[in-house]
Amino acid sequence: MNENTRNAFASYGLEILKRSVLLVLYEEHLGEQQRLTRIEISQRFGIKKPGGRDIDNRPLIEGILRHLAEDEVVDSNAVNRWQITEKGVSLIENGESLPSR
Repeated sequence: MNENTRNAFASYGLEILKRSVLLVLYEEHLGEQQRLTRIEISQRFGIKKPGGRDIDNRPLIEGILRHLAEDEVVDSNAVNRWQITEKGVSLIENGESLPSR
């Protein structure tokens, strides 16, 4: 594998994670419309270690949320609870791609 291939895979992976977090917040927007913490977002992914133990992926989720905030598709309040913005809702509902940098 060369450097370009590796970097392309990393870029695709980041976009998939960003879309996945955005979808969690979109689903909440359609339901109870509550702001979610990183822990709540992380738990909705249900990623487990072999043997069924939970993985602490909060730092990963925090990084993804920061990327999404820069794209202005999510925002947080003073106590670090997150929700999708109208721009994010529009992006999901219209099947648009996330902004590229």
